[in-house]
Amino acid sequence: MRSIKTKIISGMGAAAVAATFMIGGASVAQAASCGFQGKNNEAYDAVHYNHCGSGNVYVQIDYWIGTGNACLGPGMSSITSFPWNRVQNVFAVGSC
Repeated sequence: MRSIKTKIISGMGAAAVAATFMIGGASVAQAASCGFQGKNNEAYDAVHYNHCGSGNVYVQIDYWIGTGNACLGPGMSSITSFPWNRVQNVFAVGSC
């Protein structure tokens, strides 16, 4: 019986910590400027795009070579960048 109580209590603690990080993450995203958050400096790094609107946004992703597109929801989104083809810019082109 004791091990069940311990598992329940530790599970509740993990949920509380996760909720704290989610709340903290939302405030960080709101504090950041809207749009493309800058170029990455590390290989296999991610760049970020902060959509401040309420609906989804369709973005164009400009790489060193070529372009891509994505549909992003509100808030901060990570976009993977590769060392051989890094993200140079991300900007909204419409809704999706």
